Amino acid sequence: MRDVNFDGQKVSTDVNMATGSLRVLLPKTVDVQLTSKVAAGSAQLFGRENSGVNVDTQLQDNGTDGPGGGSLTLSVSMGAGEVEIIRETS
Repeated sequence: MRDVNFDGQKVSTDVNMATGSLRVLLPKTVDVQLTSKVAAGSAQLFGRENSGVNVDTQLQDNGTDGPGGGSLTLSVSMGAGEVEIIRETS
């Protein structure tokens, strides 16, 4: 998703997986409202890591520029596996 232009946009997307690994790479500046549910496994969300059973997390991350400029509501659901949500660095 790092190549999506979120400027002035409100985007919402859901990702559902039964098993496996999911890595989402986001632009530096998009505001993100994230809901992550992992039944068994781990979630690394913007550098915060949790693992175990029923790893449910909700968080807001406004990127390097602070609030404004575009937003993404992202809902991730994983049965068993790993979820990683990060931002591009350059």
